Amino acid sequence: MASEKPASGNTDISTLLSTAKISSSQPETMSVMEYLEECQTNKMAYANIGERILDALGEPERINTADHPDPRMARLHQSKTILQYPAFSEFYGIEDIVQQTVSFLRGHAAGSEERNQVLYFMGPVGSGKTSMANKIKKLAEVNPIYVLQAKQHTDEEGKPMMSPLLESPLQLFSNDEAQVGAIGDKFGIHPKYFQSFLSPWSVMRLEETGFDINEAFEVVKIYPSRLQQLGIGVVEPKDTTNMDIADLVGKVSLSKQGEGYAANHPDAYLYCGGFHRGNQGVVEFPEMLKAPRAALNPLLNGVQGSFQGTENVGLMPFYGLFIAHSNEDEWDKFQTAKGNEALKDRIKLIKSPYTLRAGDEAKIYEKIRETSDMRDYPTAPGTVKLLANWSVASRLPEDERYDRLTRVKVLDGEKPDGASANIPTIATLLDSLPVDTGMSGMSTRFAMKALQETYNVNYADGETAADPFLLKEVLEREIKQMGLKDEKAGELRGTLEELLVEYRKDLKVQLLDAFAGSTDDLCQRQFDRYIKMADAWLEDDEVYTETIGGVKKTLSKDDLDKKMQELERPAGIGNAKDFRSDAVRYVQRQKARTGETVKWNSYEKMAEVIRANMMDSFKDLLPALKLDQEPANEDIGEQRSKFLKTMYDSGYTDGMISRALEECDFGI
Repeated sequence: MASEKPASGNTDISTLLSTAKISSSQPETMSVMEYLEECQTNKMAYANIGERILDALGEPERINTADHPDPRMARLHQSKTILQYPAFSEFYGIEDIVQQTVSFLRGHAAGSEERNQVLYFMGPVGSGKTSMANKIKKLAEVNPIYVLQAKQHTDEEGKPMMSPLLESPLQLFSNDEAQVGAIGDKFGIHPKYFQSFLSPWSVMRLEETGFDINEAFEVVKIYPSRLQQLGIGVVEPKDTTNMDIADLVGKVSLSKQGEGYAANHPDAYLYCGGFHRGNQGVVEFPEMLKAPRAALNPLLNGVQGSFQGTENVGLMPFYGLFIAHSNEDEWDKFQTAKGNEALKDRIKLIKSPYTLRAGDEAKIYEKIRETSDMRDYPTAPGTVKLLANWSVASRLPEDERYDRLTRVKVLDGEKPDGASANIPTIATLLDSLPVDTGMSGMSTRFAMKALQETYNVNYADGETAADPFLLKEVLEREIKQMGLKDEKAGELRGTLEELLVEYRKDLKVQLLDAFAGSTDDLCQRQFDRYIKMADAWLEDDEVYTETIGGVKKTLSKDDLDKKMQELERPAGIGNAKDFRSDAVRYVQRQKARTGETVKWNSYEKMAEVIRANMMDSFKDLLPALKLDQEPANEDIGEQRSKFLKTMYDSGYTDGMISRALEECDFGI
């Protein structure tokens, strides 16, 4: 297990330094009988690796997306009930991969065909294959395993020697049906847990004591550890020219042979292979298919419960979980090569493509940022979102029916604006996507490298920050350096420009809102005045009277209509009557519900009208908002200070504000 976290508060640091741990518990020794009694009340004492991982995983939360308060969830999951496991809460956009993995583990735990298969994740670089394997290994550390320990033999430190194959005490009885029946009945252990057998090493320990179990063995309770490779083994990928089966099954000790041991003597063997280290637990084989076929052959027997060593040392047991992963190219080569049929039949393939949900892609970026120095760098709102949208768009194939960005939005659970005929449902999109969608395109690693470079664009000028305009510089340079075909490079540039067009629209609204915030009272007064005029006009009042600046003014219904049209025209309001009616009803409902004044920007349609009318004022003030110019007077200076404070509070820096004002076209 990982080191235990120190308690917060006034903890004595010197105490922490003297009590640091690398495991959750010290080994605990017991007799074989005590172990069997433990089994009677604790199923985890004899549970297989699949069961122990599922126990650590816990029960999932069942979410009925049809009734979810966020309508995006219903669209994303087509109103289905989904399962969410807390252990995978930071694995974004891969619910299907998690479900397939859990389903495999359930089969493995039950002793079904999955017990005899390799759990194999296949996908492009940076798609989460290694993260899935690491999470499974971490879950395997939660529950302990119980291992035979020889009383009469000690290791180099003089301690009782634990079985080098991490054998379960139940293997002592697996060769005798009568013992299996009697022990199973008395202690409530199902016969399936006795299916393995003793290794030659353990058989020799029994022979030395006249087959007296109590004399030969005791039981030690230990926790699997990734750090110590105890109950969790890793077979590191190596060059195909120097990797042999010893990485999996161990090898004979030359020094022991020099001491006079025969090559096939159990004590002359080095139990250093992945099968030994991961017995009762997990063996991970990254880039498995890069290994030569000779190094893969032991898998055929190992996943079925046994394997041979490099010498005739005797058959050895294996009853763990084997995990492997590689990219699509390696899998395709393996799948098409002749002679791999038997091993292919022993592989449970789980495809691990990149996510097609921009929102989840952005969460992945933020998660990575939080674990690096990038968390401290200023990042303009919308930067990460734009990068995520661009990455997902790069993973989508061409589709003559729907444009790329519309598909990105739909796949992320949004409802894009536009004619309904041009907006597909998420089900329609998913059904039309090729099976290999998400197996290519821009990777998460590429995106994070691009983001890191974005922070450094203006480093020489003393600015370490990122916004979409700086990001554009980096991405355009990267596209050029990729050496892509003109058509593909053009697609990537075109998608980037489309995203920036949308971003500029959103940014313009943010700038106007920040400016309106500096004149918030003016916006509110304009809003309240419009609602009063619209209400009077709808009520067919012949005369409308208002007081502005202490001066009372009377307007006829026609004058009232003209005044409101002046406000509506810049926002392009079409059906004025319906718009006015909707606005008045909204305000009346909100007042009745809350009893409070309705804010001018709480109703988006009216906020657009206010913003459009604020544009002229914004244009007049724009030169004074620029940081390289002094305000003409105190009032303008105060407005600029309020504007800048609002932008700062939203995460913008001076450099970002300057670029935003330059990049947004305000018709000046």
